[in-house]
Formats: sequence, C-alpha cells, structure tokens
Amino acid sequence: MNRIIKRLAVPLSAAAVLGTAGFAYMASNQTATSYAGSGDTTVSGYQVSPIHFITTPAAGGDAYLLGITFSLDHSADPANVGAYVYYNYQHQVSRWTNCTATNAPTDTAFKCVPTSPNYGTSTDNNGASVTVSGISKITVTAAQ
Repeated sequence: MNRIIKRLAVPLSAAAVLGTAGFAYMASNQTATSYAGSGDTTVSGYQVSPIHFITTPAAGGDAYLLGITFSLDHSADPANVGAYVYYNYQHQVSRWTNCTATNAPTDTAFKCVPTSPNYGTSTDNNGASVTVSGISKITVTAAQ
C-alpha cells in the first residue's frame, strides 16, 4: 500500500499544482469593458442645386471644363464631397475629390476641380481634354 501511495504522490501533487495554477491564471484573465448592440436611423439624400461649369475657351466655340460649383440643401464635410464627370457617354473622368466649401462654416456650397496629375485641367480616360459639349453626366457625392 505504501508503494502505491509513493507512486501516486508525485503525479497527484503535480496535477494539483498545475490545476491550481491554471485556475488562478483563468481567474486573472479579464477583458476590458466593451459594448455591443444595434440601432437604426434614417439616411436621406442631398438635393444638389444648379451645377455650374468653370471653363476656359476651346476651339470651335466649345469650352474646356476646369471645375464645377454646386450647392447642397444641407451641410456636408468637405472631405466627403466629390464628383464623377462622365464624358462621351460613360468614359469616366477620375473622381474629383479636390472639393472645397465656398461658404464655410455653413458648408453647403462647393467648388470641385480635377484631382488628376494635370491639376487644373480635366482629361478623359484616354487623355483627351474634356469639353463641356462632351459631358454626358455628372454625379455629385456627399456625406456629413
């Protein structure tokens, strides 16, 4: 009987020590307070009022597009305002994200100019200068 006790003493002692240490570790493993949940809100669109072109004369009585101005019915963060200009039916000009509020701090009137490498000029995807007569669509994007 003593022999059995001696054989089991070391493994049982080791199990007790490891079990206690593991429990102590788990008890100290706490996480920071966090939040979870869900909610909803209404998201509505902006009303964009007249878009005006900033131009420079081009051959044949046309004009090159240098920028646009427009107004929104609510304020928007200038960093979240941009425009897409489509030329010759879906050849998209790069997104214009270089927009500034022209009536800060109200931030409802904006001026956008091309963000292309040729700042101050506007070219289509083929590198051709954009003329006002070639514009098929302008999409304004904005967020608070």
